[in-house]
Amino acid sequence: MEHRHNEEPKTWFRSDRFFRSDDKWYFYTREGITVGPYKTQFEAEVDAGMLKARLKDAPESMALPTIREFVMNCDSELDYVNDPAFTSYLTDEGASALRQESG
Repeated sequence: MEHRHNEEPKTWFRSDRFFRSDDKWYFYTREGITVGPYKTQFEAEVDAGMLKARLKDAPESMALPTIREFVMNCDSELDYVNDPAFTSYLTDEGASALRQESG
């Protein structure tokens, strides 16, 4: 399996990255973040591919900020209110990062 630039090789367990819930499509990231909803599986697959391309050359320490930026700039109507991993990041690490950027 191909790994990201500067990321230590790890053992990843295969599971379906895409899933459907309440007629909406989502995908998981390696970081355990659920991204979605999307109207179709195809839309979810396209965005997952775009996010994967962004993460490929990013250092592991930049994975969450890269995902956050991707989601915030996404044209889709993504709903993260029910994702504890993402909302926790936004309120904790994301808020800290924003203070540093504006600092």
